[in-house]
Order: sequence, then structure tokens, then C-alpha cells
Amino acid sequence: MLEYQEQISIRYGLSKTDSSFNFLLLLPNIILKNPSFLWQLVENDKDDNKFIDCFIASQSDFIVSNDKHIHQIQSSRFPKISVLNYNEFEERYKNEFEL
Repeated sequence: MLEYQEQISIRYGLSKTDSSFNFLLLLPNIILKNPSFLWQLVENDKDDNKFIDCFIASQSDFIVSNDKHIHQIQSSRFPKISVLNYNEFEERYKNEFEL
């Protein structure tokens, strides 16, 4: 979650970081998970490993990212990692979110 705090503060400033972060924590689809094992599968950008570790620990269906290093890890045979880019995610789920 620290990554989200950092990105919110970069984009919107420190004044909005706490309230935005607290709002994220209230969402029903947000589950805080601390991985018990660090897989270290992303070699080109070690900072991205936290997303892979959380994906595995939370038994998620996929990761949504446009990061090229995360997309490269899809070729891993074990553990199997599914990654959607933002456009793929939107295309797949936009009907579920339309009013």
C-alpha cells in the first residue's frame, strides 16, 4: 500500500494523500495482505516484485498493470501469473461498472 501512497502524493500532493489512502482502505475489494514468501521473479525492476508477491499471497485472478517488467513475468510457468493492461481490464469489465 505504500506504493499507492507514494503515487497519490506524486500526482495529487501530500494534502490529498491521507484522505485518498484512507478511502482506498474502506473499499470492499481492498484486502491487506502481507506476503510470507518473497518470490523475487522480476529481475529488471526489483521494486515490482511487491506486486507479484501480493498477487500470489492474495490468490488474485490477475494483476492490472501497464508496466513492461510485470508483463514479462507472464511467461513464468510457476507460479502462473496473469496480467492485464489497463485497456484489457477496462474492455473486460466496463459493462459491470456502467450505471
